[in-house]
Amino acid sequence: MAYLLAPYNSAMRLGMGFNSFTQQLCINDAVKTTDNQTATERNLRPQYKKGEMDSSTSQVVTWSAKFVDRISEVTDSLNISGSLEIKCDAIGGGGGASAQFIDSNKFKESDLNYFIQVKVTNEQLVAHDVNEFCPIANVSDADFTRVYGDSFISGFIEGGEFNALVSIKLKDRSKAKEIGGQLKIDLDLKAATVHGEAEGGKKDLESTYEGETTISVSWTGGGDIKDENVTDWTFASLKAVAMEFPEHVMACPMRTNAILTKYTSLKSFHEKTLKGSPLDYENAGVYSSALLDAYMDFKVMWRNIQMAAWEVEQGQSYLVAKPNLPELSEMAAEAKQYYATQTDRYQKSLLGPATESQASSLIVPATPSEEKSENGWSDVDATPKQVIKMRLREPVEAPLPPNALTPYAANIFGLDKARRDCRFEMIKIVKEVDAVAHDPKVAIDPSRTWQYLSPAIFRLLLPSVHNIDAEKAAAAASEEARLAAENLTKTNQAVQDELTETRRKLADTQANLVKAQDQLCQKTSSAADLEKRLASAESTVKELIPYGGYCPVPLDTPVRLVNVGTGTAVDWDFECNVTHMWQSYFGPKQGWRIIRSKYGFCIKHIDQNKYLQCQTYGDNGRIFIGTGDVGSAFLFEQMPDGTTMVHLADRLEYTLNVEGGTSANNTKLILWPLDKNNNDRWRIRDYRQV
Repeated sequence: MAYLLAPYNSAMRLGMGFNSFTQQLCINDAVKTTDNQTATERNLRPQYKKGEMDSSTSQVVTWSAKFVDRISEVTDSLNISGSLEIKCDAIGGGGGASAQFIDSNKFKESDLNYFIQVKVTNEQLVAHDVNEFCPIANVSDADFTRVYGDSFISGFIEGGEFNALVSIKLKDRSKAKEIGGQLKIDLDLKAATVHGEAEGGKKDLESTYEGETTISVSWTGGGDIKDENVTDWTFASLKAVAMEFPEHVMACPMRTNAILTKYTSLKSFHEKTLKGSPLDYENAGVYSSALLDAYMDFKVMWRNIQMAAWEVEQGQSYLVAKPNLPELSEMAAEAKQYYATQTDRYQKSLLGPATESQASSLIVPATPSEEKSENGWSDVDATPKQVIKMRLREPVEAPLPPNALTPYAANIFGLDKARRDCRFEMIKIVKEVDAVAHDPKVAIDPSRTWQYLSPAIFRLLLPSVHNIDAEKAAAAASEEARLAAENLTKTNQAVQDELTETRRKLADTQANLVKAQDQLCQKTSSAADLEKRLASAESTVKELIPYGGYCPVPLDTPVRLVNVGTGTAVDWDFECNVTHMWQSYFGPKQGWRIIRSKYGFCIKHIDQNKYLQCQTYGDNGRIFIGTGDVGSAFLFEQMPDGTTMVHLADRLEYTLNVEGGTSANNTKLILWPLDKNNNDRWRIRDYRQV
């Protein structure tokens, strides 16, 4: 027998009627055992026979992990009918029990939704001898599906089911693809290990992006699947629990699904004399999923409209009306024409009985013992083998008016009308679910249009909501960026001006040098005098532009000096009134400023108003650096790798260094005259950007 599955609940009984579309329980004992007895739990398991039973337990485990864009993708995986979700939500039930862990608002607002499912089947319990259909006298053909449904419960599946939905709302949506790829790798259930702590300094995925993460979990079977170490759901704990779930289910299985069998698969159903037949919902599932997605879209819009109305009322936001597109007028004309046609059809249905196209009957020829009347075969003396099945009369209801398809006014009155219209569209979808439940052919009727408005079209009618605080913050950020650009332009201009002035001085010096050389050539002075004057001129040039007058940062900028070789930074020692190197540094006390002096640059501490200063001499010619009210002059040499050497202006062979090349705290700062290495190179960076 072909069967379907439905989520299990404790009210289900063997042989009970069931509507597979609405997933509603119907009459008890719709089908009984072959000997016309009520089905019980004993029908599910064969009686124990010594030596003939296998006590081993095998499991069927299905792993599933995927990105989902629509709520219907989740409900389909849970075997929950979209019509059930819509009906339960409309009456305030919150949806099917198995789907209550889903926050529809979080789902719709998130940039990424990742669904994980582990299905474990320990055993399929099917009552094969429950196959005798039991009709009830005087049940009309129109009430057949309401009373019996279209199938019955013929068994249960025992095992467990674990479901988890990870919803991520990113602050920067441009990183959605990158985060999605990493999420798929970290939560890959095919992997043999779980990514717990990051390897090689790599951070966990949760710490690599800014945004809001919501993890919703539900499970059936397995008992307590979390150990005492799992106090909160994270990506690592989620995957670990999912991987271990089948073992927990083996120890503690539960019923997860009911097995449904169509009445039409029973021989006894076709042998009974009854009016009416079960409806066929085979093609209605896709349509109900589309209805569910549309319903959830309208539900989120309805909530957003209410929130927008509150913000406008409180003066936190303002509205801007959407343009009235010409396509909206065309759609409105089509909707009105369809509404007029359906209204005319409804009015005609009130004037007389149904036509032959609205109601017809199918009569199977009777046995030879039956008598034939003038109008056909009589069912008065029909034997129990006669089958009379009536097709349901198609109900005709008053159509609901369409939306005017005109953009709503950008005020509180427009929002109130939009809220009512949004709710009205949700009611239309609920009525469409009822129509499909009554007649599944509605789901495949190509002429059935304009039953409800598309959520995408409805969004085109809603006014745009602009948050005042957010716009102010954006304007302030834009102004800050503009001022920063202006300051950068000014700094660049100052550097250019300084460079231009340096070049002018160089040109003047070179001109003076040429002039001096010409004068010396014209004079008859001694060669020694000429060499002395030339050396003096060259010394002047070097004093003017040593190392091109390079400075690693704009003047007076707060900076931090970090040694390349040791990785330590220059810091101020308040107790000793000196400078030391430190591995750990905090707060603004590391801030220094570079200031122009007459012979080069001075390095000044921001808080203490002291300058780096040459003090005592040590062995090997080293000079210890301290601090004082008057600073020593330094010159900066730019290295190919972007680092900087700091030279003593009047003795260029001396460069700023760390005593002993050690990274220990409290190491002294020195000037070193001999061979150079990484301890003579520094990273000088804007302190605010470090």
